[in-house]
Amino acid sequence: MIPMNKFSHVFQSVGLFVAILVMAASCQQDLPLYSDEQARLNFFYENEADSVVPYSFIYNRGGSVDTVWLSVSTMGFLGQADRTLRLRQVPTGESDAVAGVHYVDFSDDAYSPYFIVPAGEVRVSVPVIVLRDASLANGDVTLKVAFEATSDFVPGYPERGFKRILISDQLVKPTRWGGLMDFIFGAYGRQKHLFMIQHSTFNWDDEFLRSIGVSLYYADDQAYLRYMCNKFARELRAENEKRVAAGLPVLSEADGTPVSFAMY
Repeated sequence: MIPMNKFSHVFQSVGLFVAILVMAASCQQDLPLYSDEQARLNFFYENEADSVVPYSFIYNRGGSVDTVWLSVSTMGFLGQADRTLRLRQVPTGESDAVAGVHYVDFSDDAYSPYFIVPAGEVRVSVPVIVLRDASLANGDVTLKVAFEATSDFVPGYPERGFKRILISDQLVKPTRWGGLMDFIFGAYGRQKHLFMIQHSTFNWDDEFLRSIGVSLYYADDQAYLRYMCNKFARELRAENEKRVAAGLPVLSEADGTPVSFAMY
């Protein structure tokens, strides 16, 4: 004979199981199907630093026109046909880029073939055509870009709805030069950056840092970065010795701070 207290436990277990099934069914009934027909756009961000896209014509080796590509992702249902997007400039009040001077206006027909999200696609790259104006050799300008509403799309998340393109004809600090690069190579400086370019075969810009797995606080191969830092330190010491022997000051930044690399 099975004791009554064991029957009690069985009944409680069955009751609990039935209650869970009822709750699950209730939750399934309460969840509405996604029905928002409005499609939205966001810029793709890998990290917070991606809100700023530095571009310098100094890497362009004399070219007067270049293209910055921005990755865009969609929200909502997949399109059954090609859909159109548009970009617009958002004034910041601080060294804003001028259409026709620093970039090609977004209404230009040159953009038409590229401001399209093909049917069934959820991510595309769109171009921003930048222009090499003489003023960029003396100062940077900012082009803040956002989405303009169309019959196909409206802007998505506010915090993913813009990109700032820093346009320059000077060296620009890479967005990936942060905690880790500061720790290994020291604080960023344009003269230091130029020295690194001149004494290697790389630009040490965001594209290169991304290619070797460097983020703000991590690198795939920190030993390689330390090796390069030691190389730069040795070559800087040799160059400064030559400069001093010729009666010149040591290599320094524009504010007079000597360029330096730590040895590991």
